[in-house]
Amino acid sequence: MDSLRIRPLVPSDADAYVALRRRGLSLEPEAFGSSLEDDHTADPEKVRATLAGEIPIWPFGAFDGESLVGTLALGRGTKIKTRHRGELYGTFVAPEARGRGAGAALVEAALEKARELGLRCVGLTVASSAEAARRLYERQGFAVWGRDPASLCIDDQLVGADAMIRWIDPVL
Repeated sequence: MDSLRIRPLVPSDADAYVALRRRGLSLEPEAFGSSLEDDHTADPEKVRATLAGEIPIWPFGAFDGESLVGTLALGRGTKIKTRHRGELYGTFVAPEARGRGAGAALVEAALEKARELGLRCVGLTVASSAEAARRLYERQGFAVWGRDPASLCIDDQLVGADAMIRWIDPVL
């Protein structure tokens, strides 16, 4: 992976995280459920709280030297009946860093955290048009279990999405 390294994001990464996320929202709006106008990164305190671990979300970053070039977060259900399940979201790798294994390494870091937390499975949603992202997730053991033909509406165009799941423990 060249000089890329993966690590959990911390509060001091907040500015770099916000800049990269907003870049992703601009470049690939289909990859995110949020828009630039309603994204949570508009609230810097919420970002710092997230990165400080004050809510059950574990964000990871891919760094090329000191530059943040990729992100992914693992969230966990907060209710008794959903605490067995994690969800990946906010995945973005800057175009100049693609093809170097950052996406796979970010997913593996999140899956390792899922194992550490004792999760049974991890889900995600990927735009139906995002072939490269879906192939990445499939290589990491995720499988499509459903499709939402109208997951998002961007500039009055409907965008479909595939729901994917990866089991951590064998299904009983």
